[in-house]
Amino acid sequence: MSFVKAAAALLILSLCVPGTLQAQTTTSADSAPPQPLLVGLFDAPPFAEAMTQPSGKVVWEGTSIRLLDAIAEEMGVKVAYRTGSESEILAALSAGEIDICASPLAPTAKSMRAFQFSYAYTAVGIAAATRVNSSVQSDFELLITALKAPSRSHLYTISLIALGIFALLVWFAERRKGGHFERHPWRGIGASLWWSIVTLATVGYGDKVPQSFTGRLLACAWMLASLILTALVTATIVGALTTHGLNRQPFRSSADLLHARVAAVRTSVAADWLTTLNAPFLQADTLDAALQLLEQERVDVVVAPELPLAQEIRGHAELQMMQTRFAEEYMCFGIAKKFDAAFMQRFNIALVDSIPRLARSDAPRAVSTLADSPRNSEAAAEPTP
Repeated sequence: MSFVKAAAALLILSLCVPGTLQAQTTTSADSAPPQPLLVGLFDAPPFAEAMTQPSGKVVWEGTSIRLLDAIAEEMGVKVAYRTGSESEILAALSAGEIDICASPLAPTAKSMRAFQFSYAYTAVGIAAATRVNSSVQSDFELLITALKAPSRSHLYTISLIALGIFALLVWFAERRKGGHFERHPWRGIGASLWWSIVTLATVGYGDKVPQSFTGRLLACAWMLASLILTALVTATIVGALTTHGLNRQPFRSSADLLHARVAAVRTSVAADWLTTLNAPFLQADTLDAALQLLEQERVDVVVAPELPLAQEIRGHAELQMMQTRFAEEYMCFGIAKKFDAAFMQRFNIALVDSIPRLARSDAPRAVSTLADSPRNSEAAAEPTP
């Protein structure tokens, strides 16, 4: 009887073990990435940027590319790159024609239905640019507003009181010398007030000079006090001009954008943020085209990621960056839906491990590409010297 039971147990094991091994092999094969991983790139400085070498060869370089190379090395896989516009790369990623988008993407409800996202590895601030308001009238009004600020009144009062006191003291010490400060009160005090104002302004005409020891000692004290007061007044006025200049910016919060003519690059992080805000905006193909709309006064403000906007605005002298940062978008790698949870876990672990190592590395790495369309360009990621 025991022999029959043992034979039955061996028969059951012989039937179950091959199926179990086959299931484990299938799961392992499903989570294994293809060789190589097809990675899409679109222009998004400084994360992914096309650069022309002196030889004329175009290579791509950026922090996202270096990070993805480190992730691939950590996972033990190779990568091949394709380039194109942002819309082309996202369409290819949604269709599964490429595996990963190396240019940074911000998760949205629409994009999360089309592909997956890695852990966030950086944050991008949303900023704005406006036209420079440099008319003489506006600058004069700004100066008057800064000078009339109530917080500055105590400093003006202290300066006037000190000016009057030292003028009276010098006249009192010099009135009997018969020099530049006459004994007559009106003419003598008037001369000492003139000397006190000239000293406070650090002009130093030298037409009125104390001659007595006491008068010169008072003059030394007033000169030192004048230097301090002049520095305080100057710093206070400059600070007031800066503060009032920032307060006069027309777009200080996201709510101000709802009532303005706004431009942004279509299918960009800024466009997604404006859509979430329900703010109407004019779509431009590139950031430079959006800034040209601002120069032509067809829009009031251009909203874009902070770093690219700061780089692009250098070529537009009539435009300025605003100090307001409206929001921060957390950027991720886009990954095709065909990869399972096991691959996503491996990728995110490699991402977390690679960020500290990338921060310690000073050597940038560039990748070569053959063409600009994601449908006909593919090249291995090889470092270029």
